[in-house]
Parts: sequence; C-alpha cells; structure tokens
Amino acid sequence: MKAYDVPGLSTKKDIDIVYEWARTVPENGVIVELGTMFGRTAVALAEGAPASAKIYCIDYFDEYIHKSPPSQGQGLVDVGFWQPDKTYNTEIEFTKFTKDYTNIIPLKLDLSLKVYPYDKEPIDLLFLDCAHVNPNDLMNIIYFKSFLKPNSLICGHDYSNAFPDVIKNVRTLEKIYKTTVTLYHNSSMWSIRIKE
Repeated sequence: MKAYDVPGLSTKKDIDIVYEWARTVPENGVIVELGTMFGRTAVALAEGAPASAKIYCIDYFDEYIHKSPPSQGQGLVDVGFWQPDKTYNTEIEFTKFTKDYTNIIPLKLDLSLKVYPYDKEPIDLLFLDCAHVNPNDLMNIIYFKSFLKPNSLICGHDYSNAFPDVIKNVRTLEKIYKTTVTLYHNSSMWSIRIKE
C-alpha cells in the first residue's frame, strides 16, 4: 500500500510535501501525527522517514461520515470507497491501510480528552491535522511544545481562510519561535522549523 492509494482529504501535492518533511527526520527519529483518519499522511510519513523512525498517530479512531466525495486530486483513488452519508470506522480503515508499516503506532485518544497524554520519546516532527478549531488545536500546540527537540519541525494541513484558527495558530507559532512559516504553492500545507 502506498500513500496515494489510501483514501483521504489531502491532495497528491500535499502527500509529496509530507514525504519530503519525513525525509528530514533522522535515524531513530520520532514523528507524532495529530489527526490521522484513514492513514493517508501516516503512510506518506512512513515512506519518507527512515525505517528506524517511530510514527505515533494520535486520533479518536471513531466513526466518520463523509457528506460528499472529496474533489478530484484528493483521496479519490477508489470511487466506490467514498459514499455520501456512509459511516466509516476509522480504526478499522486505518489498520487496514497501515498494516504494512510496523513503525506506524496508533495511539487512541479517549473521547473525553482534548489532548493525548503523551509519554513517549522527544519529537523530531509534529504534524497537526486535528480539530482545526481552538481551543483544541491551541491546547495541543502548547502541550506538545515541551516534547519537541531542538531543530524539530512543526507542520500541518489546512492553512486556508476556511480554517481561521489554523492561520491564527501558525501566526502564534511564528511569534513563539521568532521565525517565518513556510507555505507551499497550490497546497494548504505549512511548516515551521524550530531553532532554539
């Protein structure tokens, strides 16, 4: 299974960017993905990162209902997979699509919590694609800040006017780390390299 073959809401261009981010992770590095759905970006992270890297994918892994198929160029690989108003069990789908990657480790977030109680290794790459609204996203950014290694990468999806809190949080990160976000042409991906 390749990342392009996994249904999802990120474009092929987005997946290429995720792959390039993962290539910057060192041997035995650690990646944390917040919001993984069916595992499209998780597989891209696994394809780009060294095989020795650990990829922790945090999500509620609950049911998901998609109201309409994604636009062409997103995860529309199997037209039959995307059915309007169909209920998907994201845990089953994630397991199916990531089973070939032993370094992808799902961490199930309890529905009563906003932030996963992370107790693993320091992080080289933090990928944010979770609620897209505050206070949830900001709570996660603040919480995971203490786990980031020097020179780590914070990155995410959906930097667009449709998600004003994502833009607001990226601006906050620019101030915290006294740096400028990198945006990508024809993509809603963003990244910030931390230098502390």
